[in-house]
Amino acid sequence: MPFEERKFDHSDKFGEGESVPTCLQIMRETGAHIEISSSKDLSLTFLVTGKQNAVLEARRKILIHFQTQVK
Repeated sequence: MPFEERKFDHSDKFGEGESVPTCLQIMRETGAHIEISSSKDLSLTFLVTGKQNAVLEARRKILIHFQTQVK
């Protein structure tokens, strides 16, 4: 099944969409540190750092929350 990135919302200020609260929750749950950036095409890039197990779990949760299935 192919996946595509969920596009960033169109608010003028970064952090006003669902991205930041969701990542804060993932950081609390996993202990990993997550940094987010958006590009001109409104896609998101995640930098996940921390202990290996925390990074793997955070990555899994990010994929669940921020990827949408292409139909």
